[in-house]
Amino acid sequence: MSTLTSKNDHDKLKISYRATDGTVHLYNVDKFDSCSSMAVYKVPSAYSIAIDGSCSSQGGQIFTNIYEWDSSFGNWCLRREVTGEKPYLNSGEVASKEYVARVEGCFAPGDLRPPRYTPSTQSRKAVISQLRYFRTIIKDEAAIKEFIRLFPFYSVAELVPYIDVNTVQEINDIAFYLSKYDRSYEAIPLLEHIVREFPERFVAKLNLADAYWTNGFESKAIPLYVAYEAKMNSLGLTKNIPSRVKNRQAAKEN
Repeated sequence: MSTLTSKNDHDKLKISYRATDGTVHLYNVDKFDSCSSMAVYKVPSAYSIAIDGSCSSQGGQIFTNIYEWDSSFGNWCLRREVTGEKPYLNSGEVASKEYVARVEGCFAPGDLRPPRYTPSTQSRKAVISQLRYFRTIIKDEAAIKEFIRLFPFYSVAELVPYIDVNTVQEINDIAFYLSKYDRSYEAIPLLEHIVREFPERFVAKLNLADAYWTNGFESKAIPLYVAYEAKMNSLGLTKNIPSRVKNRQAAKEN
């Protein structure tokens, strides 16, 4: 069984990884910046690790490196750089602003060489391929559940730049299933972008309102519930409005 341990030593994060064959790999990672709180952890449901040097404060910088084990190199190799900033909750922001860059080759933890980034055209092809696969399983609930289980947290930010008329349906569905399987907070950036860029997709407003409400942002949910209810009434679909839409508006008023 493999083991991963780490400790902070002054301005370095020292990592020890013992592979299943007993081989021990040692890494020294410089602190990313002055406010970083360095940590390493396994990414849930994925054979990858994250080295996280993000600042913990509101509005703090995000800097997380994602590494995957590559047997051809016999090492952990950098595969994603996640950057951005955390929300200022008192300003009404809810989700972090995150950007994901793909990395080629093998840059091990602590490697100080500049990474070699994947061209944007290639990254787009990879995302489109993922969405095409998702489309093929849309009627298979078990396959969708497994897709969401294996969907790493950084893939949400990776999808946002590719939301357009050709991808909005699949990405909206991914957001819906993230919420369905207890990851509604992660769905918020996708739904916010969809509601902003495709305001006619009023069901997305309902999904975003639900995600806000579930995560304690009731005041942001209410205007969306109101807009959704008004649209459904205008279409003569009043009977199709879920009861929670009215119940939550009334609960907020009280």
